[in-house]
Amino acid sequence: MKYSKRNTFPIFHLTYRKNRAVSLVLLCGVLFVLFISPLFSVSSMAAEVYKATAVEIPFDCSVGGDTGSTKFQFKMVPENAESPVPSEEVVTLASGQGTFHISVQEPGSYKYQIYEVQGTEKDIVYDKTVYDVTVFVSDDMKGGLLANVAVTLSGTDEKPDKLEFVNSSTRDTTETTEEPKKPSGDTAKTGDDTPLVLLIVLLVISVTGIGLILWRKRRSSRDDKGRE
Repeated sequence: MKYSKRNTFPIFHLTYRKNRAVSLVLLCGVLFVLFISPLFSVSSMAAEVYKATAVEIPFDCSVGGDTGSTKFQFKMVPENAESPVPSEEVVTLASGQGTFHISVQEPGSYKYQIYEVQGTEKDIVYDKTVYDVTVFVSDDMKGGLLANVAVTLSGTDEKPDKLEFVNSSTRDTTETTEEPKKPSGDTAKTGDDTPLVLLIVLLVISVTGIGLILWRKRRSSRDDKGRE
């Protein structure tokens, strides 16, 4: 059997074009094994190597005025699908410190917004501050994860000292003053006797003085009559 050198391959009985296509497929397979397959292996290994790491994001709630038994709600919302959902998306408290918790399983940058849910009580002024929170998670080179939290005021580069909400009340607070207790009988007499005693002493002195004057006049008149 004769084969055309131009159109056929003498060993595999394939045309030149078919042989080139097979070579291209084989080359793509080799490239996939060398470069693409390791990427899938690394990603699957990363998910197995890292253990879940807990991250806490604390915040403060302070109140001014008489807010009574009012409780306030604070919310933490992920800004992208990659960010882990907090264990408690809404934290409720009257005052003091609250904490949001998230669990991360791989390195990345996770963004959130934290703000206070505006209530409906008319005499309460709710804090409207919104915070942008970014959790940076990196490999600690020991098989674990290291998390750092950065907080800024939403829409700015301003970094507050802490994550804080301040609520106040417009309720009228009337101060109740206790009526002064009436002093006991002895105390009343002691307090009122001071001017009364002084008056009595003056009266006695006056009467005594008048008596002496009258006595001297009578005595002098008797002496005059005796002389006569």
